[in-house]
This record gives sequence, structure tokens and C-alpha cells, in this order.
Amino acid sequence: MFGKKSEKLTEAHASETTASETAPSSGTGSTAAGAASRTGTPKTAETGPAEQSPRERRHPQEKKGAPTPTRREREAARKRPLVTNDPKEARRQRREARAAEAEKVRESFKTGDERYLPPKHRGANRRLVRKVVDERFRIPEIMIFVLLPFVILSLVLSTNMEVQKAISNIFMAFILLVAVEVFLCVRSLRKRQAETGTERQRGDVFYVIERIIMFRKFRTPAVGV
Repeated sequence: MFGKKSEKLTEAHASETTASETAPSSGTGSTAAGAASRTGTPKTAETGPAEQSPRERRHPQEKKGAPTPTRREREAARKRPLVTNDPKEARRQRREARAAEAEKVRESFKTGDERYLPPKHRGANRRLVRKVVDERFRIPEIMIFVLLPFVILSLVLSTNMEVQKAISNIFMAFILLVAVEVFLCVRSLRKRQAETGTERQRGDVFYVIERIIMFRKFRTPAVGV
């Protein structure tokens, strides 16, 4: 009987000894946890979300999963129509554009700005032709003022054959003078082109005739341009 009691006391003492040995270890763990909380060491589970990449950062209004627009699509979205869809407004814009272009051409006839001159008036050779034609008075430039009276007289005195014959002779003489003047002007132009080294251009003779028969005040481009 005393043997059983002694065995129970031995077992109870052994269990108390084991409990006393395990208590400090658990206390050490709680102490370490408390120290960690006091020092503010961040825990892995409590850290915030990882920083997002630029591709993951989207505009608040951008739909998720929407395809990125191409460069052509972005440029097309920025473009605006040059002509309105309204027919009346489109016609008005075309009229204004034509009027502005015509005004530039008229100014170029006065100033000689070759950016807006018609192609047949451009170039150093054309400037030389105008200079040669305009450098002095020439008989063909009064041609329009001479022909008009001849036409009127031929209509009024159509029944008088002698007057008609005289008018025809005077008219032919004047045309001959015009031809001689054109010939002399073209020869002077060829000489000037050779002296200055200006290259000849196709249609020089017709350009001379077109300008020489025009009254000086009505020539385009203006005299001296």
C-alpha cells in the first residue's frame, strides 16, 4: 500500500518538474512576440500589396481588358474634317478659297512674285522677254486702237469700193509694220539671251507677240516686273 502511494507521489513530482521546464520556453516565445510588436518590426502577412507596374496602372476611366489603340487610330481620332458636311458651308469655303487665290495672282502681276504667277510668266527667260518688249514704245501696242476705226469705216462705207480698197491697203500696211516690229523685237531678244547666257524657252516668239500687241497699261505682268 505504501509502495503504491510512493509511486503516485513520484509520478506527480515528475509531472510538476516537466511543467516547470516547459513554462519558460512558452514565456520566451510570448516575450519575443511582445518585443517584436514593441520594436515595430513589420510582419510578412501585414505588408501592403506589391507595387504595380506601369502596364497595370490604368486610367480610372479606362476599361480593363480593352486593347491599346494603335498609333493610326490615335491620329485618326485627333483629326478634324477640313470641309464641313454642310453643302452650303462647303460651297462658301470653296468660293473664299478661290477668291483668295485670285487675289494672290492679281497681286503677283503687280509685284512679280513668281510663287503665284501663272507658269508661263515664271523664270529668268520670261523676265528677260518682258524687259526687251517693254524697254521702248512699239507700234503693235496701238494695234487695237487702229483696227477699231478701220472696222467701223468698212461697215459704214461698205458701198464705196474705192474707200474699201483704201482701207484694206492701210490695214495691210499696218499689219506689215506689226510683223516687222515683232521680227526686230525677237532678234533683239535672241541677242540679249546670248549676251546674258539665258537659256531659250519654247514659246518665246508667241510670248513676244502676245505682249507686244497689248497696250502698255494693260499688260500683265505689269511693265517693269
